[in-house]
Amino acid sequence: MSRDIETIRTLEDGRYRAIVEQDVAFLDELFHDNCRYTHSSGLVDTKASYIEAIRRATFNYKAVRRLKEEIQVIGDTAIISGRVELDVAPGGNARTINAAVTVTYGRIDGAWKFLAWQSCPLAAG
Repeated sequence: MSRDIETIRTLEDGRYRAIVEQDVAFLDELFHDNCRYTHSSGLVDTKASYIEAIRRATFNYKAVRRLKEEIQVIGDTAIISGRVELDVAPGGNARTINAAVTVTYGRIDGAWKFLAWQSCPLAAG
């Protein structure tokens, strides 16, 4: 496994931990200022709006399960394709989101930055 792939996997471990633990400092450092986070509902967040939503527990992430994950590094771009289950409880209403995801990172000034998340809802199971 290449060092870049291992680095991206470690950053993703940290990002998923951060959304559950509301570690906005970690997310602020990881996210590029121009990143876009497209939820399975179609809602699109900027870095600022997503981090504020994490701070306020708008989505109220409880757990994340990465069920399938393929990381490709092409030059200074890393693309993750996979499937996740997200346990959320917005407004106290617990549910599980099952989604196909594509995540993009870019190496900018020598550091990997989170650039984009795009998810598509899938049927449970």
